[in-house]
Amino acid sequence: MIKILTVLALMMTLSSARMIGGIAMTVDNEPITLSEIRTFQQQNKLSKEDAVNALVQKKLEEQAVREAGIFVNPLEIDKEVEFFAKKNGIDVAGLKAELTKQGTSFEKFKPDIAAKLKRDKLYKKVIGTRLKKADDASLRAYYDTHKKEFKLPGNMQVIEYTSTDGRALQMIQMNPMMNQANVKMQEKTIEAAKTNPKLFALLLQTPETTFTQIINTGKALVMFFVKEKGRDRVLGFDKVKQNIFARVMKEKEQALLIEYFEKKKSEATIKVIRKP
Repeated sequence: MIKILTVLALMMTLSSARMIGGIAMTVDNEPITLSEIRTFQQQNKLSKEDAVNALVQKKLEEQAVREAGIFVNPLEIDKEVEFFAKKNGIDVAGLKAELTKQGTSFEKFKPDIAAKLKRDKLYKKVIGTRLKKADDASLRAYYDTHKKEFKLPGNMQVIEYTSTDGRALQMIQMNPMMNQANVKMQEKTIEAAKTNPKLFALLLQTPETTFTQIINTGKALVMFFVKEKGRDRVLGFDKVKQNIFARVMKEKEQALLIEYFEKKKSEATIKVIRKP
């Protein structure tokens, strides 16, 4: 349950602080306490500055949600709870049990889900009114600037050795010219797109003219002798265009949100009462 515990901690930190230890600052008269900053910093392993910035951002988001008249209904919350539970490999009953283990209740968790849904709606509204679709020229420019990110390793020429006798494979590693009757040899061309990623990574890490470690597949023992590694090749623009489009649009969305909240922050009255 490590995954769900991490997610729950991140979701609940912002909403769990109490008014203990005095007010550190206010954002348009809404307080952020010393305890709130300290708790958020410790639970998320952030610097004090990053913790303060995150909490200020939360206040600005809450204000923007109210100003935009954004709300969520109980049905939306229930659907999001089900989705959250399913994403973590459990059902709603399992989620409730996990929350209990963490010392909180399902009823305290639901407001966090509601806040997330409101935040998502706010982001969608901010982006939707400003986001412009990336054209082919901008996609091509991104491709030309980031070609190194679209490289595909070249094909590898290897010899595959298969046996049920690990000692026979070890003998070949010590003397590649030795013949072993219980070892099957086969020359192969390994292509990145058609090979298990873990195996390909192992072959990439293995220098040319050397053997990989012996791998137990469950059915046999296998090792590879890497004869030659082909040159990397850059994928053509058309093959990665959709991937680039997704990247560019995501960057545009992030830039719009940063710009929006920087403006909100510049317009807000932020008073520091005690240094955290």
